[in-house]
Amino acid sequence: MKNYCVFLFIGLLISLPTFGQKDTVINIRYNEIQGAENLKSSFQQLGFAKNKVDSGFVIAHFGDSHIEGDFLSGVIRKNLQSNFRAGGEGILFPYSVCKGYGPKNLTTTITGEWNCANLVKNPNKYPIGITGHTIVTNDKNATINFIYNPKNEVQYEDGKIIEKVTIWHSGNNFKLILINNGSAEAIYEETLKNESGFYCTIITNYHVGTELKLQFDGKSEDTIFNFHGIKFENPSQHGLEYNRCGTVGATFLQLVNDQDFTLAQLHQINPDLLIFSYGSNESYDTYFNIDDYYTKVSLFINRIKTEFPGINIIFTDTPDTRSRNRYPANTIPINEKLKLIATETGSAFWDLNKIMGGNNSMIYWLNNGLAGKDKLHFTKIGYELQANLFSLAFLNAFNEFDSKSIQPYCDSLQLKINTQISNLGGTSVSQTINTSTNTEKIHVVKKNESLSIIAKQYGVSVQNLCDWNGLTTKSVLHLGQKIIIKKS
Repeated sequence: MKNYCVFLFIGLLISLPTFGQKDTVINIRYNEIQGAENLKSSFQQLGFAKNKVDSGFVIAHFGDSHIEGDFLSGVIRKNLQSNFRAGGEGILFPYSVCKGYGPKNLTTTITGEWNCANLVKNPNKYPIGITGHTIVTNDKNATINFIYNPKNEVQYEDGKIIEKVTIWHSGNNFKLILINNGSAEAIYEETLKNESGFYCTIITNYHVGTELKLQFDGKSEDTIFNFHGIKFENPSQHGLEYNRCGTVGATFLQLVNDQDFTLAQLHQINPDLLIFSYGSNESYDTYFNIDDYYTKVSLFINRIKTEFPGINIIFTDTPDTRSRNRYPANTIPINEKLKLIATETGSAFWDLNKIMGGNNSMIYWLNNGLAGKDKLHFTKIGYELQANLFSLAFLNAFNEFDSKSIQPYCDSLQLKINTQISNLGGTSVSQTINTSTNTEKIHVVKKNESLSIIAKQYGVSVQNLCDWNGLTTKSVLHLGQKIIIKKS
């Protein structure tokens, strides 16, 4: 068995300048999938997909707002599908009807009375599937209509017809009726019923870009309709399908607490690889219990490993953030436990926090237009950079497994990342922070140091330090925290 971790980024290290990596902010040299040897079965399956063997590949990427908005996952999807063929966007949920955003390729309109619920807000305890959302109605006169028009996606070989549209709903729901408007061929309920409570209605040969009009059978004796998502796919293409399963404000434990219905729907889509990207929201939880977190997430992952033999898992850890200028006290322990869980369960791990620069690196990302002003989310180019870094780490690992079969794409993606970083303003990652030609210096907090002590050391005011680092005069510093010092 090859040691993927050892060889993963030899080409990268050779191609980059040998600058003072210790003092830089974005740590490109750490961009690797740790435990990539645990992804061997995924790499085998992806090799079949790349070579157009009749074998698709299904990914489900769970997370919070950066996944719901498809900012991170959308770029990863395109990078992977460019190498392993397109199998579709996976299950989509109409966030827009719940006053959310997107998904951008799906336009949804509803009439009648509907209620929205998700992992974060679900007072009626509706069942929630892998999208982390549901819309519910008991109005038999209600309708729901869709227009699917994928733009800027890696397209199916025949982009005009979608062979199969799957609508996911709960059992004993109103029967759906397709209004015959020429948008599709036929509609039927899946005859195979399952104990999970998940049911499907299938629509065949949908014409891309046309309105798919649906209403309920008024004669139905049922009293409710729970909608859990819609999927547009061409099964004959056998490409890579990328399901994004994000919920704004969600935490890993909220997913764990609703796991039964989630796993039931996962059984329906039969994923080959799961990616978990949580942590930002729970990082600020005052009542957070790290031991409880570790126990519950570990049990959840072990249940997945039992119910889905051979499945592969990647954890991405929590980035550095400073929401409302608060220090996220739980970030470091969460990341340590996620890495431990990955090791204990034979999973893989991508250390986003370390790659972006570690503690206090959020200020660098903010100053360079990569992070939003809330210091919790990232900008479009910031998410794109993160997604390209993850994609490169994953594709490099596959490339080592598959005899460097996609080396040109990896080289091209590496060049794109280098260009993205070289175009940043402020402190450049191609320079050391502490050279006299730079306008910024990084101070690493030592034991018992305070803002006033650091300010006196550099001849600046405490308020200067607060302004440069998104802090307040009452902020408590932490050992190892990076403080930006701007030179006059």
